Amino acid sequence: MGKTGQEIINEILAHVMSEGGPYVTWYAGITGDIETSLFGAHKVPQKDHWYIWRETSSATVAKAVQDSLHKLGFDGDPVGGDDSCVNVYCYKKTRFTDPSYP
Repeated sequence: MGKTGQEIINEILAHVMSEGGPYVTWYAGITGDIETSLFGAHKVPQKDHWYIWRETSSATVAKAVQDSLHKLGFDGDPVGGDDSCVNVYCYKKTRFTDPSYP
């Protein structure tokens, strides 16, 4: 059995807490293709950068996790994907990422 949405939220929050910074300096989203979204569209460096992603059991669970993170203050697009979007990702915004953080 896969992890629950709450377990995934807890893992993401633990990762974020280990790096620090307010939630607004982090971006949370959902996707069906991590490579294209995280490293392509958002330009997150694959080395020496803070990011995390988790696969959920369904797009519904992924959207609920994303919504919960946004309610906590994470940046992100509240409109959420299609049935293929089962991955939740989160990265620390920097001057290298899109969106960036000063």
